[in-house]
Amino acid sequence: MKWIRKMGRVLYNAFVKFLENALSKKFLVFITATVLFAVGLLPPEHWAAVALAVLGVVSAVDFKHGSRTFHEQEEHPAGTDGPPPDIP
Repeated sequence: MKWIRKMGRVLYNAFVKFLENALSKKFLVFITATVLFAVGLLPPEHWAAVALAVLGVVSAVDFKHGSRTFHEQEEHPAGTDGPPPDIP
């Protein structure tokens, strides 16, 4: 019987380690809220609040770190490194 508990603990620890490495905490919160909403334990307005909070946090982090996900910046924007090479 002890080996069953030990195996359960090992599997649980492996699962927790997978969640920590593979999924971000923000995504895990969003998935949990979605599941609770789907089974009727979370009202729609609370789910919307969680979704907006996660979106806001992700956007703030991307803004702070200068994410280039949506708009890739040029290597040398015009005016910062002299004239473009095709102008004499």
